[in-house]
Amino acid sequence: MRNLQHSALSTQHSALACRLAGVRVADFSWVWAGPFCTLHLAYLGAEVIKIESQARLDLTRRLLIRPVDMKSGVNRSALFNQWAQGKKSLLLNFTKPEGIAVAKELIKKSDVVVDNFATGVMEHLGLGYEELKKIKPDIIMASISGFGHTGPQRHYMAYGPAIAPLTGLSSLTGYEGGPPQEVGISYGDPNAGINAAVAICAALAARQRTGQGQYIDISLWEAVAALVPEGWMDYVDEWHPAAAARQPRSLDVSPQLFSLRR
Repeated sequence: MRNLQHSALSTQHSALACRLAGVRVADFSWVWAGPFCTLHLAYLGAEVIKIESQARLDLTRRLLIRPVDMKSGVNRSALFNQWAQGKKSLLLNFTKPEGIAVAKELIKKSDVVVDNFATGVMEHLGLGYEELKKIKPDIIMASISGFGHTGPQRHYMAYGPAIAPLTGLSSLTGYEGGPPQEVGISYGDPNAGINAAVAICAALAARQRTGQGQYIDISLWEAVAALVPEGWMDYVDEWHPAAAARQPRSLDVSPQLFSLRR
């Protein structure tokens, strides 16, 4: 019976890992949020091609997280290898027209493009969504940024650790009566990454029905804000939780909570 159960689980896992077989992803992302997204697409069977700038390699390659007795090198970082599992790699010089041409040729033969640069970077490279639609009309593009590519905060750069206090998540941790506390990890990055991966899967399913691509705008702020609606409602309703719970003060650290994306 145990062998039959193990066989069934293995079959189920193999089928899940092939769900995106035949899907090619041009992955321009780096550090954590974008690579976390494309890692899950690779887990689901997609062909993920990680594209890096020759002038500026992925930051995680340069973080010396490795065994002390291991020789250093751009392929030795444990953090980089953790998020680069199952991906192919391509190095391009984006300062040369030839490099941009190669990128466009790859995108023309891809299904999905992912980036997590600041607003305007892909457009500056000539690789914005409007441009990519001209060479691949049904392309699906997912862009991850701090505050999204629309709204009054779109030009602000952001890193994951800043998102917890900006959304109020820091006010929901710590001890009753005390100040907001650090939540421990950079919630914005993996949350935005997994949200983007799910949205891409939905866009691929939609494209099967309609034949149309999509532009997906993912922000770290919104991905983490989705974790704290109870704290927001407590604040708006002026309701205070039981004494045993941490008193939410979500708006103490972000007075523009409800107007960031208007």
